[in-house]
Amino acid sequence: MRAQSKNIKYAQLTQHNFEDYVFEDETIKDQLLTIAKEKMEKQDTILIMSTEGNGGTFLMRSFLNLLTDKEKEVLLIGGDNYYKITNSNVEDYVAFCMQYKFIAFDNIEVACAVQDQYNWLKLVFELLKKNGVKTLATYTKMDYPDLKVPRFIQENRHEIFYSLNRPTKYVELIKIFFKEIGENYSDKIMLEITSNPASNIRVLTNSCYTYHARKLLKYNGCK
Repeated sequence: MRAQSKNIKYAQLTQHNFEDYVFEDETIKDQLLTIAKEKMEKQDTILIMSTEGNGGTFLMRSFLNLLTDKEKEVLLIGGDNYYKITNSNVEDYVAFCMQYKFIAFDNIEVACAVQDQYNWLKLVFELLKKNGVKTLATYTKMDYPDLKVPRFIQENRHEIFYSLNRPTKYVELIKIFFKEIGENYSDKIMLEITSNPASNIRVLTNSCYTYHARKLLKYNGCK
């Protein structure tokens, strides 16, 4: 049985896409910091809704990195953990969460698809709100029409952001990837990777990893 939720309407979308915030532009970073602080001050929950591979988790981490530079203030819960944690006592889990300033739930669509897990999350969000703990969450689906706002978030003071667009700044994103792994890039690399347009950020990143892996194998004498 699927938990009930509300479909989103395109007219309501406020989009803050992945590639808007991956660049070392202080103006953009200041803009996102202002948004993050203002929204978190006024809301109980920030929900980031994204189509598959288009940076929802990245945007949530961006918010958290701008809100605090102290890892001990953040509890990040991944989508593969819901089966385990939703078997724990709700009151005990919320008591554990009280040591943190922000609780971040990644890929809550995983738990929302299972009624028992959905009910557990609903109670947790209610108690965190009651105790003044701020929550962030990502909700990801393959296609835009499948994005839904869970009712337990609708019942909180919440703000929704969307990251729906496929990447367009291929060269800039590829430069960032190779900079992060400490490798130089060339026009040849750019041409090879961009010759196959990516449908989303994840596909583009995977193309970069594939190129890098082939280069390492060749360097180590593997064909």
